[in-house]
Amino acid sequence: MTDRVHIDPFSVGFFSDESLELIERIGLAIKEAAKYINIDYGKNIMPSIEKWDTRAGASFCYPLSLTYDFSRYEEMLEKYPEEADFIRECKEKFELYYDVARNHKSETMMGLTKADAISGQGWDGHSNPDFGRVVNLGTDGIREIIAEGRRNNPEVQWFYNGCEYALDAMDILGDRFHDLAVELGAKCEDPADKRRYELAAKAFEVVPRKPAYDFTSACLVFWMIYDFEGHDSPGRFDQYMFRAYEASSDREEVLDVLERLWEIFHDVRAWNLCLSGSDENWNDQTNDLTYDILSIAAKKKYQTPNITLRVHRNTPEKLWNAIADTLATGIGMPALYNDEIVCPSLEKIGIPPHDSHMYCMNGCNQIDIMGKSHMGLEDGEVLLPKCLEYTLHNGKNALTGTKDSIKTGDPTKFKTYEEFERAVYLQIEFVTNQCCASANGVQHVRATYRPNPYRSCLIEGCLERGIDYRNGGPLYGHGQILAEGIADTGDSLWAIKKLVYDEKKYTMKELIDALNANFEGYPELYHDFSNCEKFGNDIEEVDNITTRMLNRYLEVLKRSRTY
Repeated sequence: MTDRVHIDPFSVGFFSDESLELIERIGLAIKEAAKYINIDYGKNIMPSIEKWDTRAGASFCYPLSLTYDFSRYEEMLEKYPEEADFIRECKEKFELYYDVARNHKSETMMGLTKADAISGQGWDGHSNPDFGRVVNLGTDGIREIIAEGRRNNPEVQWFYNGCEYALDAMDILGDRFHDLAVELGAKCEDPADKRRYELAAKAFEVVPRKPAYDFTSACLVFWMIYDFEGHDSPGRFDQYMFRAYEASSDREEVLDVLERLWEIFHDVRAWNLCLSGSDENWNDQTNDLTYDILSIAAKKKYQTPNITLRVHRNTPEKLWNAIADTLATGIGMPALYNDEIVCPSLEKIGIPPHDSHMYCMNGCNQIDIMGKSHMGLEDGEVLLPKCLEYTLHNGKNALTGTKDSIKTGDPTKFKTYEEFERAVYLQIEFVTNQCCASANGVQHVRATYRPNPYRSCLIEGCLERGIDYRNGGPLYGHGQILAEGIADTGDSLWAIKKLVYDEKKYTMKELIDALNANFEGYPELYHDFSNCEKFGNDIEEVDNITTRMLNRYLEVLKRSRTY
């Protein structure tokens, strides 16, 4: 058993008791991997963790999901032939999970995916875990939430067991980083680095079990959790880190650890870090850490992390000036988000003000509720111009001739533009519903076969309800299906309305023939269609036709429930 742990600790933990629930087995696998996974402090002297144990064919990596690379098993067989039976057994068992998890799409969904009409349903998406839970409560504080959850939800003790194993993994990593800091500090000859190792050793005597006591200990434990969690978005960093920041008396030490953190943010290409904002009473939430972060961003001029900043009616002039100074460096950040628009919009979909004002961005720039939601970001994508193309070919793919979508009628027989537009809307509705169904299929598979005990500890609602992060545990679970080609579709609809139906300069058959020929032999038609008025230029007719089309798409989404 000891040898096997060194060969593949994740699998040893996962298969240690196959009678357990899946979330327990994943928790045990994470815990076992935490004992053996490679760790270091790197050039920035920040705790760093190997994302995928090179010994394993299955692992739990970004964004902390059960993930597979079956080619690694062949490498393991060559390296450890004496354990061939164990390695093959692990591979075969994990293949069963993999096969079940991917076979959920209908032939129609597969056809639309192949045509790029829909895409993205396999993407795990981003999220904003509340790293502040570890920074400000410690794992012992999170265990108190679990204890209350166990009392309130006694029928799901197995769920809490899995979450406790994930917390155990955090503690194990903290102990290992403490010992490593002591070891490296003893060998280090550079006075500044030696001091950093000493501070790390001191910090990991306390964190992650107990709350961070200053900004250095907060940054160290934050980075350990963030690095192991998979480099998702830090979220409202200046808010949940401010308690520890304010408790720090050594200004030089604060700036040193912030700079080291900024360097490693850049090294790993970190996602979205959100600053400032308002509370539900429109009080400004800017603090001194907000200014320090803008200052370090202006100094370093890095493109990462992706900094977003929330503004509102009470944003102070001092912050506006700091924003201007940072933008003036040319880094294109921070991106500004208007609370006056975003918060009421969130409230329209049922999120109360005390949580709508907790929003932040994640990933590229998607809106999320900090530490309270699984918004299913990038659940899928719908290519709206493809829906228009299906209308022009009565449900067929113009490139392949395959019947991908529904029949909406021979477009050359439509008497009015309104008939044509209704057909386009039917195609949009069908394709969008297929995308939503596919996204829900993926979500169901993840909830069933890829529970996430680690992230469940960092999102409000999961421990309180006794429900996994992927299975409806977070307080909010809205999905996002992205719309591609909005302006292209609107421009095309307007050109067809104007040139085919209003002016009758061309017939629908001529347009379709020209498209099939890629406009070769149709120079005048190409010129007229490509030079029609465009969306976004204050031309009311074009803007209206595009808005109407987009609203129809959004209505379909609003009628669809997420898994």
